[in-house]
Amino acid sequence: MSALLSFQGVSLGYGAHLVLHDLNFTIEEGQYLGLVGANGAGKSTLLKAIIGALSPLQGRIVYQGQAKRSSLRLGYMPQQQTLPASFPLTVEQVALMGRYPQMGWRPFPRPSDRQAVRRALELVGIANLAPRPIEELSGGQWQRLLLARALTSEPQLLLLDEPTNGLDYPATLEFLALIDQLHAQGLTIILVTHQLEIVRRHTQKMGLIHPAPPQGNTLSWADPHHLEDPHYLAQLFGRSDLTLHPTAP
Repeated sequence: MSALLSFQGVSLGYGAHLVLHDLNFTIEEGQYLGLVGANGAGKSTLLKAIIGALSPLQGRIVYQGQAKRSSLRLGYMPQQQTLPASFPLTVEQVALMGRYPQMGWRPFPRPSDRQAVRRALELVGIANLAPRPIEELSGGQWQRLLLARALTSEPQLLLLDEPTNGLDYPATLEFLALIDQLHAQGLTIILVTHQLEIVRRHTQKMGLIHPAPPQGNTLSWADPHHLEDPHYLAQLFGRSDLTLHPTAP
């Protein structure tokens, strides 16, 4: 496996507020990684640094051996969607937004851009909804559209920030099965979630953001199957009454 991304002594924060300290890790092609941590621990901050929306306070991020983020194609599904569902847009038009980095200065999409959108919509199972207004979508369909938008860039690395938030149980299972399928096809994935059972059942490696006072939080990696051990959970969260729900996704 080749390295897609490396963090080398990276510290992240906002102004004088340090969030994550001294991150050193490599993401390799073909991995499926789960990222967990408490609210405000820095999970979204880490994703922002990967996509280039936040510059390191210290250290550097290397993309396939280069300093330029553009050397690695990224797909990003954010935790919160700022686009109101009442906007007069179709499913196809929203999916096309993920293609804007490839379109550059061109005001109109090329045939290759429309083909990428069509492939992404087919991949997530909503190609038949392409002309439909987004205000008519269900919650599960909306999440699939956001995933399609991330896939139109034909990414080498897909970043998912709490992608199952707001989904009911059947829709969550369907969405996770879709992500598993994408990984089986060779896509490298980082999935951020609060649901430990999702990490245990679906990912290959778990990244845990935890406190490292007084310098800020840090990141360590472990086998997700450690979550099956109550003693590990007790050590992780400082409580002895925690177990994973056996019927969770």
